[in-house]
Amino acid sequence: MKRLLVVTLALMLVLAFAAMAQETEGGKLGYGFKAGIGFSKWTGSELDTALIAAGATKGSLFGIGGGALFEVKPAPSFAVQFEALYMLKGVKYSEGSATAKFKLSYIEIPVTLHVVPNVKGMLKPNIFAGPYVGFLASAKLKGEGGGASAEVDVKDAFKSTDFGVTFGAGFDYMVGKNAITFDARYDLGLSKIWDSLIGLEGKNTAFYFMLGYKFMQ
Repeated sequence: MKRLLVVTLALMLVLAFAAMAQETEGGKLGYGFKAGIGFSKWTGSELDTALIAAGATKGSLFGIGGGALFEVKPAPSFAVQFEALYMLKGVKYSEGSATAKFKLSYIEIPVTLHVVPNVKGMLKPNIFAGPYVGFLASAKLKGEGGGASAEVDVKDAFKSTDFGVTFGAGFDYMVGKNAITFDARYDLGLSKIWDSLIGLEGKNTAFYFMLGYKFMQ
């Protein structure tokens, strides 16, 4: 999987720089905001084995995310986007009417390469990929069942940073020289999220759908 991601990113870089060599128009800058919803899980967690063996069911955690973006577009077919996003990730376990939710909030910095096919019209599709680093802002464990609920802080059990790659596709709908922007992305965590003293494995994964607005210069 990691080798496939490296090859994909390398191919996108080659295509992007080929486009830069052919295009003469460009030099645009963009900035704006985006927000959306997502569904996240952990992979490779030893906690899964223990809880599922005890009869629990693993599910996706619903979350929200959003923040600011800055885009450099040196050519019409190529752009680099920098984002500063709040992202909620984690996992949910259920047994009967009882649930336990791990909710990890990150300040995430993705840097993505966007390849934009040369199409006419107001709708400009794109595909993108790139690395991200996430800084843990909070971590909560919330339990619900029997009409009662409780939430505890578990931040000390997790590493302060997360690293991975994000990739997906989207489009810009041009409104004058500005744009309404949408993307669907998948975050694949490559680093273990639990603190080494806890002794558990596990990595973040998440699907997110983002809608935003870009001001182009």
